[in-house]
Amino acid sequence: MIQLKISDEILAKHEEFIFGTNREKEDRIYQKVIKAYQNENNRHARNVYSFILNRFKDIVLGDIKTLTHLKRIYSYLVNSIPSSNIRKKLVEDLEIFHKEYKYFYKSVGWNAYLYQKLLGINICPYCATQFIFVYESDNGNTRGTLDHFIDKAKYPIFSISIYNLIPSCKVCNSDFKGSREANIRNNYTPFEENIIEYITFKREVIHRQEEEISPSTVIDIKKEYKDEIDYVSMFLGMNEDFNIKVDYSTAPKEIARKIKGNIELFHIEEIYNAYHKNYIQESIRKAYLYNHSYRTQLLNSFNKFFQSEEELKMAIMPTVEDDRKNILGKLTRDIVYQETRGFTL
Repeated sequence: MIQLKISDEILAKHEEFIFGTNREKEDRIYQKVIKAYQNENNRHARNVYSFILNRFKDIVLGDIKTLTHLKRIYSYLVNSIPSSNIRKKLVEDLEIFHKEYKYFYKSVGWNAYLYQKLLGINICPYCATQFIFVYESDNGNTRGTLDHFIDKAKYPIFSISIYNLIPSCKVCNSDFKGSREANIRNNYTPFEENIIEYITFKREVIHRQEEEISPSTVIDIKKEYKDEIDYVSMFLGMNEDFNIKVDYSTAPKEIARKIKGNIELFHIEEIYNAYHKNYIQESIRKAYLYNHSYRTQLLNSFNKFFQSEEELKMAIMPTVEDDRKNILGKLTRDIVYQETRGFTL
């Protein structure tokens, strides 16, 4: 739910990490691949190493479309090996990429902590509900987990591909995605542009129990839904007779498929409805309190800070840029702002 961008600085640092001084070190990945190629006797397996060496920079620095293309070639070459034993041994030997990824955890000069810092994100880009802040001290460190969009267990050569490393929370990375294989046809990564603009949160009235979106494990009490819906109370945030829905109806077919895939993969609607309805209710009630008269008083009292009502609203409402550091920013803008702006103007 948050778009990320790999900057030129990040690309330069990651390129230096693999192809700078480390390129000539025997204990680093580039020389390890060369040595493995030289020691491999099977010509089919050598073709795989040759492919890696020829496309090494694309593997390390290519965007998700490039990586997906390379994944197809890699799969073809591996599956072309007649002997299953040789295929198995090759994949095991390619775990040298996993070791390089672990080296990236805390290597000096460029590592996973610095990478997340340069991305400038403290919130999980998949769900936007969990903090993944970077913290380093003498007593302990923490950062977001790095999700491999292309599964590193099945495709080890993409273990250190920069566009394949997505800072995320443990819930999305381990509990929901786990070893499930994502792909760019049915899913999107936060690095893909122009996806978020097609996503909008909205509320829908619940008429019957079976319409409620929520994991069965958190439904403790069976609520009764009356034939007569109290729309006023619902819209004013006085009850929970609504579902939080993700609307992507304006998206082109191929993008809609990706959005739907991520919603299902990360249980977005279930999580939002199970744990964030109260937030929506409270936010809507507060928004109604900031009515036109009150905002006019604020403008008159703090005219040196706010030149217009639009500036005041921007100070109160989270911006897209703030989503990287504040949870539920998009949810707030889409539901709270859109539903209350007519009342508060």
